[in-house]
Amino acid sequence: MNSNALFITLLSSAVFMTGGVRGQNSNQDLKDAKNKVEGAAESVKNYTFTEKDEFVSMMKRKLDGINRSLDKIDAQADKSGADTKAEAKTKVDVLRVKVSQLGEQVDAAKHSTESTWDRVKTDTENACKKLKSEVRNADRWANEKISH
Repeated sequence: MNSNALFITLLSSAVFMTGGVRGQNSNQDLKDAKNKVEGAAESVKNYTFTEKDEFVSMMKRKLDGINRSLDKIDAQADKSGADTKAEAKTKVDVLRVKVSQLGEQVDAAKHSTESTWDRVKTDTENACKKLKSEVRNADRWANEKISH
């Protein structure tokens, strides 16, 4: 399946799974779905050693997205009580340290050799997946704790 067909398939799936595009925010919803599909397609790609720079750029974009999610949690926490705000700050601070560590790992990937590339790439991807999962959990916590 070529990349355009994969993109269209993933985009269609995303629109279907979200119940279609409707309402005043339909353009934003479509853009969000497109970004998620592009991110998923990027994750599926098996970067070779010669595509190392492209991999590093993709990982930096993911780190930027993670930082935006943490900023969102911070902003939500600012609207909450002192105890919740302190708990959220602790969670976000721990995650920001992990973002920094992953950033260092991504920077180190730039200097990997052909013989170490597969291990470095796999370790970096796994660390990113784990971090994204932790950020999703923190976001869920914030939505439940702060929204109510």
